[in-house]
Amino acid sequence: MAKKPKVSKFSGKVRDNAQKTKQTGASYGYLNLPKGISMFAPEPGGKCHLDFMPYIVSSPKHPDGIEVGEIWYKRPFKAHRNIGVEKDSVICLTSIGKKCPVCEYRAQMIKDGRDKTETDALKPSARNLYVVIPKKNKKLEEKPHLFDISQAMFQNLLAEELEENESNEVFPDLEQGYTLKIRWDSKTIGGSKPFAEASRIDFEDRDDPYSEDIMEDIPDLDAVLNIMTYQALEKKFLEMEDEEAESEGEYKTPKQEKRKGKATESDDDDDTPEPEPIKETTKKKKSAPEPVDDDADDETCIACQGSGKNSKGGECKICGGSGEKPQPVQQKPLKTGSKLEKSGKKCSFGHVFGTDCEKFDSCDDCDDWDTCIEAKDKV
Repeated sequence: MAKKPKVSKFSGKVRDNAQKTKQTGASYGYLNLPKGISMFAPEPGGKCHLDFMPYIVSSPKHPDGIEVGEIWYKRPFKAHRNIGVEKDSVICLTSIGKKCPVCEYRAQMIKDGRDKTETDALKPSARNLYVVIPKKNKKLEEKPHLFDISQAMFQNLLAEELEENESNEVFPDLEQGYTLKIRWDSKTIGGSKPFAEASRIDFEDRDDPYSEDIMEDIPDLDAVLNIMTYQALEKKFLEMEDEEAESEGEYKTPKQEKRKGKATESDDDDDTPEPEPIKETTKKKKSAPEPVDDDADDETCIACQGSGKNSKGGECKICGGSGEKPQPVQQKPLKTGSKLEKSGKKCSFGHVFGTDCEKFDSCDDCDDWDTCIEAKDKV
């Protein structure tokens, strides 16, 4: 009998991976490129002809205030550079109307009086994402491309041109739009690689209008942005900060300072007596209750169950160590019609529930402390 061939470890996996790759696009920094979509990059010192295409907005918090389902020609966003150990560029979460850990860190640095060059390094840059179709370009196909460029390098000049001639504002329209002829200067900063900055924009008639069918090939710019969660971005950002903060004198984030404080407390092994703790006026952690004696008579202190001691072995503050039930304090009348009066809840020690919380020693051992302070906060 012929020996049955072994099943290869590649069986099924290669085909599935190829199918998955075929259906999905590539990652381009902070952008998720849809399948078949390439990036357009202007040549410094050159010129180009571009048809700007509208896209259907899907984000409920579009920075330009465009409603979901409407068409628009650009997707503004903000980006942070040199984040994490890999010094990546990432989308600032304010781009979708949320809090950003990098911006919060920068704000704390400014508050602490850090040098402007340090705080500016974390300042997000304003950028715009477009869908363009290159025209009269021998190297590029006349099909939709993604165009990502900073606000200062293109959009500001475009805004100035539209202010001078408002009739050109229909340039992204499928039927009535214009082709933009753009000239680019070559710029450098501190010996950096040359980059393109728009120096002139002309609006030319298109050879032919576009049909609505092309919208099927236009990517959703809102979905193209690779936006991290707050927790993921914070972790990525703090990877770099954790390493830099190891050196003495380096600035630390609030979380790092908290971790450092805990480590210092655990490593403190001198023989100095611990000072008596100061009584907190904020919420206290409720101690584990003492076992309840079902046979205790009605005259027994309900806090210590007649033992005369609290949960830490000290003198019971309610009965003064006698173990006897203290005389109740005269209950103060509640305001007529108030939420507390309607609730019918009363203090076990004769105080005003939801009002006198934290005012008496008996509050320290009260089993209703949590609900009492919550009621107080709601009044």
